[in-house]
Amino acid sequence: MKPGNGIHLDPAGVNVTVAPSMGLTVDVNGVAVKPGNGVKLGVTGVEVMTKVGGALLVGGDGVGINCGAGLALSQKQLILSPAMPSRITNTYSVDGEFYWRTFCSCPASGLDCYAELVVTAQGDGFKQRFNLLISLDGNPINNNNRSFVVSVLNAGNKPSDQWAIDNVRLGVGYDGEAYVQAGFTSGSPVPVSVSYSPLDVNGINMHGFEVSNIQFVQGTLSSRASGTMQG
Repeated sequence: MKPGNGIHLDPAGVNVTVAPSMGLTVDVNGVAVKPGNGVKLGVTGVEVMTKVGGALLVGGDGVGINCGAGLALSQKQLILSPAMPSRITNTYSVDGEFYWRTFCSCPASGLDCYAELVVTAQGDGFKQRFNLLISLDGNPINNNNRSFVVSVLNAGNKPSDQWAIDNVRLGVGYDGEAYVQAGFTSGSPVPVSVSYSPLDVNGINMHGFEVSNIQFVQGTLSSRASGTMQG
């Protein structure tokens, strides 16, 4: 026998040479695979190990991905699931007959309600946009176990001297429901869009900028600059 790559001759006979630290071992029992991280030796041969509770699956067909909510496999690619809820955009024509109009509300019994909204108002020659982040409990008046945080972010309007929504406020109704409202400056109807993902709203009731009776005002924010009120 002519020795060559991986094979050599010595007084004991023909031997196999393995490169160090490359996953193979040789001893009196023969050549074997040396298991490492993610690999083990099973009854049927070399097996892939997966982390308990992880996203990988191993079966007779091979290694796969355990797709959870929001993910799917399509044409050998991981994609967002078509079953994911689509973003919702509601558009209203709002006039300035009443200054304060209700975006949304949290019931008096509500706890840990939240919403993330994108608000756009577009009138004759101007456009206004801001994000509204809401996290609150219902009936927050004089109740140490209830709290609220309302933030305006990414506020902008063009041109800078025109806008439709002047302020955002949090008020509490006579029934204890907490109302997030917009203060409109325009006397003529203005199209206003409220966009959100259903995944970004929990426990919040959406309103079509209707008029609500307020007993107590918790705080007011400008809609034309980033800011937060809390309590």
